[in-house]
Amino acid sequence: MKSIWKVLVIPIAVWVALKTGTLVTALSNMERARLFDHNLWRLDLMLFGAPVAQMFSRWVSGHFAAFALLEGIYGSLHGMVAVMFMLSLLHPAKLPVGRALWFMFGTGFLGGLAYMLCPATGPVFVFGYTDPAAVPFGTIPPIADRAINATPSLHMTWALLVFSASRGFGKWPRQVTAGFALGTALATVGLGEHYIADLIVAVPFTFLVISLNERKWNKAALAAVIVVAWQLSVRWLPTTENCFLVLIPLSVWCGVQMLWGSRIHSTAHARIQPTNQPAGPRSAHRATSSAARSNRESQLRPFRADR
Repeated sequence: MKSIWKVLVIPIAVWVALKTGTLVTALSNMERARLFDHNLWRLDLMLFGAPVAQMFSRWVSGHFAAFALLEGIYGSLHGMVAVMFMLSLLHPAKLPVGRALWFMFGTGFLGGLAYMLCPATGPVFVFGYTDPAAVPFGTIPPIADRAINATPSLHMTWALLVFSASRGFGKWPRQVTAGFALGTALATVGLGEHYIADLIVAVPFTFLVISLNERKWNKAALAAVIVVAWQLSVRWLPTTENCFLVLIPLSVWCGVQMLWGSRIHSTAHARIQPTNQPAGPRSAHRATSSAARSNRESQLRPFRADR
């Protein structure tokens, strides 16, 4: 009966999550006429003193090899998420199926809600490869064929979740997923899909998704406050410039919490030794030698007593 329930609940959960994600995306697109891409560009300029994202995307667009590499990394996210889900089916003790499903579909639901707080579509779709300063503020036209999915970056969020899900699977999966997360950060900016601010707010947003799954309600509430405050502060720039003096350190704290919690979990998992594993060759040899010594001692004991 339990196996039948597992077979039924997965497709039902997937269907519900897809329908919910479609609804939330449709609701977020209702804000299409009010895009805040200029505010995100201004925030990047405020943080780095130069339009770093636009400079990098222009360089990538002029180098075919770099563009192809980043395009491949950007497009491989679905494959990495599928591998994560397959591992949850094969090794549910290390990665529960419910956690993998939440990472896959719960992220999309929460991301759609976050999009509604600060609608934006991405630099390459609004400004192309021109200077954003040349476009007057408040004159960004509606973009009919583009979804409102810039901030937070769900590409970055899912890459960080794949990295988080790899804990307990060994050293090289951790290294591969960490490299994939770094490559995703470069790809999202280099292809002009996201602003750097989108990647920063993805960190507390990822922490929110993980904390909700682990039922750490206090941390989840704090992460939610950070994400909402970040989105509203971007929306109300330049009035809220000083808010980022607090929000950026809090976002870094969320990243440290994710990495530290993942490190503790991986170390604890590595120290757990299963008790039902068969003994290795050396253990078997030691056991055989000990049994042989015991037999010899028992055979020599009568002779020692006669003496």
